[in-house]
Amino acid sequence: MSASVAVGFERLNVGDTVFVACKNIFVHKKPSVFSTKIKTLKFGDKLNIIGLTKLFTLPASDKSSKETLEREEEDAAEQEEREIRPVSAELYTRASWLQVTNGYSPASCFVTKQLMKTQTIEKVKEKVNALSAKQAKRNFSEDEKGDMTAMRGVAGKAKGAQADYVKVDKLIEENQQKLDSEIFQAFRRNGRLGEFR
Repeated sequence: MSASVAVGFERLNVGDTVFVACKNIFVHKKPSVFSTKIKTLKFGDKLNIIGLTKLFTLPASDKSSKETLEREEEDAAEQEEREIRPVSAELYTRASWLQVTNGYSPASCFVTKQLMKTQTIEKVKEKVNALSAKQAKRNFSEDEKGDMTAMRGVAGKAKGAQADYVKVDKLIEENQQKLDSEIFQAFRRNGRLGEFR
């Protein structure tokens, strides 16, 4: 796989065995990041999918989008001189959350065994380096300083500023551990936010 190729969402099905492809991820009581965390999973942990929830339709830019699949079916029907068959919704929809034993976890951090084989440290470094080289050609870099601005006042007078990513990351990490999920759940319930809409 090349870093310049657009990668779509992997299709996962009930019964599939999947692997955690993120550093760590939580199993939640409900399919919401705001629900109670039941368990922490680590990179490489293996699970079986028992359900798919919060389905979404792939965007037109995805190689498995409804539009792309319908175009391919029209071409195939014309080539084979047959009627156009409808494209099954399960081919162009994906789950945001996977139901696993004891709860739910975001589907974005899971891959099949076949894709997991590509997740070696060497291959990941190679992809990151290729991506970094591509971004550098477009004048983007992680430590870019010139375009960072902070706004202040009603008029929004721009004032040059430099982001301190180490401090920002540390602040986020420290506060994630201090969050009281019950207080936030009550806040969301009262405001009819998140899973309480």
